[in-house]
Amino acid sequence: MLVVIILIIAAFLRFWDFGSIPFMHDEFSAIFRTRYDSLSEVIQIGVKQNDTHPAGVQIFIYLWIKLFGLSEPLLKFPFALLGVGSVYLSWKVARRWFNENTALFTALIMAVTQYNIFYSQLARPYEPGLFFSLLTVWFWTKVVFDEFPKTSSWIWFVVFMAINSYIHAFTLFFNLLVGATGLFFVRGIKLKYYLLAGLAVLILFIPGMPVFIAQLGRGDIGGWLGPPKPGFLIQYFQYVFHFSQWFLFTVLAITTYLSVKYFNNGSALNRFRLIGFFWFLITFLTAYFYSVWRSPVIQYSTLLFVFPFLLMAFFSFFNRLPKGTLIVALSLVLITGVFTLVYERLHYRIMYKQGFDQIPARVISGLNKYDDKKVAIVLQSPDTRMFDYYFKKYGTSPDYFKTERDKTPADVIKYLKSRSADVVLFGWADHAPPEYLETAKREYPLVVEQMSMFNSEYWVLAKEPFTGSAEVKRSLLKEREAFKVFSKNKYGKAIKIWPDSVSLNKWDVINVQLQIGSDSVVGDAMLVIDWRDTVDNPFYWSGAYFNSFFIKNNNYYVTASLRLGDLPEIPENSLIKFYIWKKDDSEIMVKNMSVFLTRVDPVENGLFENIR
Repeated sequence: MLVVIILIIAAFLRFWDFGSIPFMHDEFSAIFRTRYDSLSEVIQIGVKQNDTHPAGVQIFIYLWIKLFGLSEPLLKFPFALLGVGSVYLSWKVARRWFNENTALFTALIMAVTQYNIFYSQLARPYEPGLFFSLLTVWFWTKVVFDEFPKTSSWIWFVVFMAINSYIHAFTLFFNLLVGATGLFFVRGIKLKYYLLAGLAVLILFIPGMPVFIAQLGRGDIGGWLGPPKPGFLIQYFQYVFHFSQWFLFTVLAITTYLSVKYFNNGSALNRFRLIGFFWFLITFLTAYFYSVWRSPVIQYSTLLFVFPFLLMAFFSFFNRLPKGTLIVALSLVLITGVFTLVYERLHYRIMYKQGFDQIPARVISGLNKYDDKKVAIVLQSPDTRMFDYYFKKYGTSPDYFKTERDKTPADVIKYLKSRSADVVLFGWADHAPPEYLETAKREYPLVVEQMSMFNSEYWVLAKEPFTGSAEVKRSLLKEREAFKVFSKNKYGKAIKIWPDSVSLNKWDVINVQLQIGSDSVVGDAMLVIDWRDTVDNPFYWSGAYFNSFFIKNNNYYVTASLRLGDLPEIPENSLIKFYIWKKDDSEIMVKNMSVFLTRVDPVENGLFENIR
């Protein structure tokens, strides 16, 4: 009965207001890779050339859209359903490995944590990988530890392990880990069957080998992520427990109390405890050191497939609880888990209102609200088709400036001047470069509206004051008056800032801005941000090319920006230098140079970072 209640809670938390969950960038990327004429092209182009995952889920998404069309709830539905199924399977495996109480606590954590809910609401390989990893382990347990496994158990073990191989690189790795673990336990004639089962899985994976080899041939299965911080695992567990001391304390206190008072031991149980801890630890160490030594692959989703087994091992030290004690303990975990999910992690606010859907909605509202003024629209993202999907959904198609790859901040200024607008509706999504926003804010220095969403911002900017407008907030750190970079010089005068003296934090954005005289030759000059650690080793280096901002016969501004949240850390006793670097003999007249801070709302990283 208790597991049924947990499953109802799991379903409620995943399907609450389900039709309001928008697509995210990762989902759009998968959707756009289905727009080919045949399944063969989906695999050859959409997966082999443009993805880092095996083809299984991409093929499923292609076929699902062909059958049912494209909408958020329709596409997300099977993934959310598998999320509820994963809660059930975690209970089922934990009960087989340990006992009913361990199973209930494992399932409850799986049901209420944002970690599992978020990936259940995402149409990507993560939840299918978790579901089929649990199914694989269920039948692996039968074939390895049942004295006389049924033939059907062997067949399903092979089938689900083969399916798992086509889902994610780390479900393929998990298969290898599970298969190798079984070799320590099977003996005699069963070992022969076990090896034959492994051979069958390998044969079934042969069609997937060309994709796997092609993806490795492009360099690595990762690469777009940053390297992990040394404290990655600590932050991972903080994330799992909602960055909440109360939630973490409740779970640890209850588990410690029950494990001491109702300690559960036995050689069979110890074996499964070791397996649970071992699978998690080996997966973490492999992903971490691969990320450090070769190419970054580790993120929270990497550990999702082994997370249930860590929970099972963690909750395995108690058994035979009095019913009243069990209900009270489960209730406390449930209350703190759901409360922190809703009110501390703000899951239903952040997940359900994101940039790709909210910015188009705000733009449409803004066009109506400011219909008495000249309005210009600038939208910025890696792929503006994501905005266009929602404009089409909302039944309109406004004319707007798209900051596509061939566009520069100078093009934004030219567009704004051509529109002679009173008001600018500016939206960016998915960590778009902040220089474009700073360019727009300099031309339109008054803020009328501002909204922060996950990985996105929406601004209404004005040139002249009117009701509700206020000046853009900036914190000036340092400024330098006019100077000239002569033809014989390769570097301009630097502004130096010691971060320890200005109390930077990860929500700050550092901006350096130059005002360049109209008589300056553009050349190949760059505005550089050069961050050095305490022994003068490079920590971060980036630059903005002058020609991306150049406007002929006009004074113009060059801006370079850095979101500190994108850095792994802020080193102590470090130094940041801001300067001009050029390779040619051009002369540059700098009318003003300033370094200032702006700030992002923690909500912008709220699905993965602490927002308190």
